[in-house]
Amino acid sequence: MNGIIINDELHELVSLRTCDPCDNCSLQGNCDKTDFFLCTVIAGRHKSDERFVNRGNAKEFIDKLK
Repeated sequence: MNGIIINDELHELVSLRTCDPCDNCSLQGNCDKTDFFLCTVIAGRHKSDERFVNRGNAKEFIDKLK
């Protein structure tokens, strides 16, 4: 799993084969403020079918995986 935690929320990088690559990405607003794609920084690549999905509170998400 590739992802990032911002303000205690987990944003997971997932493959979704719908729409444009940045549509429905939970971090699009952050990328709009920079000159690079966060998915490239975090995953080392930018694939057109990947985007971040907000999975909610990071601790709660991790506890569900146990």
